[in-house]
Amino acid sequence: MGNSQFCQSITCPPDYSMNSLEIVTFVTGVLSMLSCIIIISTYCLWPYLQTTTRKLLVYLSIADYTVAACNAVGAICHNEIVCSSYGQTPGPGRDGIIQSAIGTYASSCSYFWTMFLAVYLYVMIVKSNSVLAERLLPVFHVVSWGLPAIEVGLAAWKGKLGCNGKAEITGGWCWIVLNSQDLRTDDVMWMLFTGKLWELIAYFVIFILYFRIKYHFRRERGKPGQLITRASYASAQYIDRKLTFIPIAFILLRMWGMIRFILYVADPMLIQCQGDIAQTGWLVYMQAIGDTAQGIVNCVLFCLLTNRVRKQWVDSCCGFCRTCCIQESSAGWTRGGSGRFNSSGRSGSSSPTPPLFDVE
Repeated sequence: MGNSQFCQSITCPPDYSMNSLEIVTFVTGVLSMLSCIIIISTYCLWPYLQTTTRKLLVYLSIADYTVAACNAVGAICHNEIVCSSYGQTPGPGRDGIIQSAIGTYASSCSYFWTMFLAVYLYVMIVKSNSVLAERLLPVFHVVSWGLPAIEVGLAAWKGKLGCNGKAEITGGWCWIVLNSQDLRTDDVMWMLFTGKLWELIAYFVIFILYFRIKYHFRRERGKPGQLITRASYASAQYIDRKLTFIPIAFILLRMWGMIRFILYVADPMLIQCQGDIAQTGWLVYMQAIGDTAQGIVNCVLFCLLTNRVRKQWVDSCCGFCRTCCIQESSAGWTRGGSGRFNSSGRSGSSSPTPPLFDVE
């Protein structure tokens, strides 16, 4: 019996509902989209923050925004895409194919930009070769945008994109059309080619490169003759902690989907069509959050936990509120016929010099 018939008979009735999973995925997706907007806005609004590192982060945020949008839409529309016509329309529908193609492309782009951000920092900090780092940027673009397009194009050409079961091994969105049991090796190969292989490579690349950067940073800090002040020591500790947290955060976010993939390879009946809800249902929710929340974590790391960025946002928000209050007061004052308002009291300090390595 094929996997789709098995799931249809026990876990995919036409009125099946995934309300709680839909809500979790949708809320996480919306928050991640807002976080990506904050990252992109930070780069666009303040020129002194327009470093190459943050430019790479913008490219990553564009991919993460698309992933979050596709996951959110795919989750809340999954019943309409799949189960409303389950058993009536063979094969994946057009909506499922479109959502799967865009989501798969953006997810692969996100893996590559995450890796290349680590590569750039490694070349700049450990190798101290800014010329090489800048020359690598065109290569980053070709690989990050081009290779995912090739993989998605081949998968679409072979008819592998879409949905034919409830959530398959995702958090509710469409990805790969699963075949019958005798073709499971083919399913696994396409899952690897359209995401899981790049995810595995990203685990190793990110962990190794950030470990090397952290080791180099500690070694340079411990050299004899280094002038250590209380402020510089606190800043060094802060950077050291962030270099530790970045790869850990990536792995913790993505590991749940990888665990479910490994479980599917070991026993597809455990995973197919949410048949694992009774045994490993918590993994589904963790994957729905982790695969969608990359933008949230990047916003926390590179905006909320970065002192100058956080201060810039706070100052801007406070300045906006202060301006609104002054304008209201000035309007009332003008109507009273007395006094003149001078709005030149806002801070006119020059923009700070951008840092060499934007990881603080």
